[in-house]
Amino acid sequence: MKHLPELLLPAGNLEMAIAAYQGGADAVYAGLQDFNARQRAKNFSINELSTLTDYAKDNHKKIYIVLNTLIKNNETFDIVDTLSLISDLKVDGVIVQDLGLLYLIKKYFNKLAVHSSTQMGIHNSLGISFSQKE
Repeated sequence: MKHLPELLLPAGNLEMAIAAYQGGADAVYAGLQDFNARQRAKNFSINELSTLTDYAKDNHKKIYIVLNTLIKNNETFDIVDTLSLISDLKVDGVIVQDLGLLYLIKKYFNKLAVHSSTQMGIHNSLGISFSQKE
């Protein structure tokens, strides 16, 4: 069976996401207010993410949430709350940088698909093997 590539575009807000879908994107990636590398961007609130998730599902599109910052110890409870909300919305996956976050997702939110951010810093085959295993 032949697999077609997925056209994945960034979405800074709800209007941009819908425009990306209408323009032919199969999926979008979006950041929340916290835990993404684009802190100065508008980003999505949980309510906006809920609206986008409903739209994506109704239109057979995908949505990935970017959690591509390094998580500090004092942010652990907040990231767990965020993961719980994301998991409840049944997004198609998360894009992560932090290996500790990868561990949390695999241990407690294992229904979430995880993709490695380009910021994860995997530079060799050993890193690839580890991330595939996790």
